Amino acid sequence: MNFQSIIEKEMHCSCGRVHSTDLKAIDIGRGALQRLPEMLRGLGFHKAYLAADVNTWEAAGKEAAAILSAGCFAFESFVLPDPELVPDEAAVGALLLHMPEDADVVLAVGAGTMNDLCKYVSRLKGLPYVILATAPSMDGFVSAGAALIVDHVKVTYEAQGPAAFIADTEILARAPMEMITAGLGDMLGKYTCLLDWKLANLITGEYYCELVADMVRTALRTMLAQSSRIRERDPEVIGSITEALVLTGIAMKFAGNSRPASG
Repeated sequence: MNFQSIIEKEMHCSCGRVHSTDLKAIDIGRGALQRLPEMLRGLGFHKAYLAADVNTWEAAGKEAAAILSAGCFAFESFVLPDPELVPDEAAVGALLLHMPEDADVVLAVGAGTMNDLCKYVSRLKGLPYVILATAPSMDGFVSAGAALIVDHVKVTYEAQGPAAFIADTEILARAPMEMITAGLGDMLGKYTCLLDWKLANLITGEYYCELVADMVRTALRTMLAQSSRIRERDPEVIGSITEALVLTGIAMKFAGNSRPASG
């Protein structure tokens, strides 16, 4: 999928809004992890704060650290120790306390939880962040919202989207199957989401954009064309699911809320 035509410029839409995204680069494919130092340098970064949990460190963080070292790219890493990480006040505080003062980008390694934590922490510190995905499990990678647990209640905070999204399909294909099928289920739910959004427009006059809705339909068609081969863990198939999830995330950013992807 050609994302550059979507992320490189502002889109003056017939809906009356100007659509844009924080994304500067997307790399989904085999060998994407090996290209990590090159991508970070190309975006003008000099030192990364690599953040992971114990599971995502094993999945990709350890290898990412080795590749950054071999590529002579400066970084410091911190691994959250909880094997069943909760994105709560303690996790936010730990990430903030261990962040080096001279880092100019937060590099999140993981999926939903690490992504939400790092997009929120990076905004607090006024830094951009980059996500290195470890599983195609949800559509919020490139959206601006961060779902955290505060006072034992789930709260979504406005944060920021990533400057870049990196997904090595060889790594994604090794993710737990329940996380891969979670991504599939997340996309299948878009059928009712789009209908719900259109009904809200017809009944209450809520803002609706046909271009954004069509982006989600395109993502669905892309995914469904290969969905029957998910059980094979084929990296190309997993890549197609990931592209669909990212395109849906961009659609949410364009709409300014989660309506294109959430009823």
